[in-house]
Parts: sequence; C-alpha cells; structure tokens
Amino acid sequence: APGVWNLLIDLSTALGRIREPPHAGRVFGETLAGRAGWAALPLEACDGVARAGDAVQHEVPHFAAFTPAAEELARLRRLPLVTTLGARSGEGRREAARALAIHAGARVVPLEGCGHLAQVEAPEALAAAARGQWARRAA
Repeated sequence: APGVWNLLIDLSTALGRIREPPHAGRVFGETLAGRAGWAALPLEACDGVARAGDAVQHEVPHFAAFTPAAEELARLRRLPLVTTLGARSGEGRREAARALAIHAGARVVPLEGCGHLAQVEAPEALAAAARGQWARRAA
C-alpha cells in the first residue's frame, strides 16, 4: 500500500540486524526507536524489549509480510481508526500514518516527547488518544 511500504523498509532494515538471537530484541528496538529514542527509554523498558528477542525474530517477519492494498485499507473507513505518531518517529512511520489517514480514514494523533515506542515512552498520552477516539465515537 502507498506509504506502508516505507514502514516495511524500516522493518526490513531492522530485520537484517537481528540475526544474532542474544541481541535480537535490543537491536530491533534500537533500530525502530532510533538511538536517541532507545537511549531515552527507561532501563526496565529496554531490558523487556531486549529479553523479547525470540518473539521479535518469530513475529516481525509475519508483520513485515503484511502489505495491504489501498482498496483493503479503504474498507477500514467504516471503523473509528486512530493512529499515533511520536514526535521522534522516523519518516517510515510518518508515511505509514499518512497512508492510514488517506486510505483508511484514520485520525492521526501526534504525541510529543516520544518516538516509535509510545506505549513505553508515553503510555498516558497513548491511552488518552485511545480514550479520545472512543469518546468521539460515542458522541
């Protein structure tokens, strides 16, 4: 799909760097979050991602294989979609957010002070974005 492929390029770069199982989680997290984003994470969050190396090696190739066509994304327009975009997110993530907005009608919520890992870097802001989407749907 337009835009989503750029995110997959980022994932492909990350996948290429995780061939060593003891370091797969850390390398993948650092690649996606960027060195500055990774360094800004709390130590316990980094440790949790680092310990997930086996899961990363198993799950990410399946995620990377998902390449929806614009027509498939358009079917999602009937749903109340929201996607967040960390201020330090890379261009691939920005392109993916734009593609979701254009093709699936997603509302893009920018999150200050974080990068790709908003669930770790800014969990309160991420939760507020989700609550805001539900409140909009209920209105």
